[in-house]
Amino acid sequence: MKEFKKINGINICLDDEGTGMPVILVHGLSSSKEIMYPVRDMIKGKYRAISYDTRGHGESEKTPSYTIEDHIDDLVELIKVYGKGEPVDVIGFSMGSYISNGAAAKAPDLVRHLILLGTKGEGSTSSVERIFAEKGLKVEDASDMKKMLALMGATFAPKTSLFTKAKMLKYRSKVKLTDADKVAETKALHNFDLFPGMAGIKAKTLVVAGQYDGINPPEYGKKVADAIPEARYVEVKDAAHMMILEKPEELSGIILSFLSE
Repeated sequence: MKEFKKINGINICLDDEGTGMPVILVHGLSSSKEIMYPVRDMIKGKYRAISYDTRGHGESEKTPSYTIEDHIDDLVELIKVYGKGEPVDVIGFSMGSYISNGAAAKAPDLVRHLILLGTKGEGSTSSVERIFAEKGLKVEDASDMKKMLALMGATFAPKTSLFTKAKMLKYRSKVKLTDADKVAETKALHNFDLFPGMAGIKAKTLVVAGQYDGINPPEYGKKVADAIPEARYVEVKDAAHMMILEKPEELSGIILSFLSE
């Protein structure tokens, strides 16, 4: 069920599916809650899955500028709303994993399980901006087709079928971001460093990386797992950044097993 909530003065669009313990799902850069629907569908039979568009994305309110701290504060407030004072579970993908990491550090008693998919702990730019720069592209200038082609090798493993790659189109947001929106979302990820707060995370944490991830390579995830107390690290073989689509059955088993602990 789609709804809007005012969070930190911003209208945030959410989908609320299933019943049981709340699990908040946080999407990646230039994306929307739709890309988390495969994960939602993995868990909604046993959990209450709350997917939301982060500020500046999807159907949530767009503002001229914001920071990763704004994203983190939004997630902390959502945790309070849906947890009603009790800890909830959080699953973040790519940029969403940075936001989830930061929220678990800022509100350590409010996150029970923390799952970070395709993650890193710091960056001078967004990972996508880094790849575009390597190929001579700019976030605000290149066409969607050029961007998609530039990212394809980093997003999917060598053996991933065209059929699976095409599935990504199904989960693209219906809301197009303007050039100004794209600049704002990218700037929010400039020069962030989550490592100082990781030692204070109390959540039971799982870091999952794709073997061929070129957006956030496995070594980035390992570094995060090493920094969070007692975090577990799992690498999904023959998958890359879009492990959600590439290995849904394997990932479902990993996630559900971890959440049940």
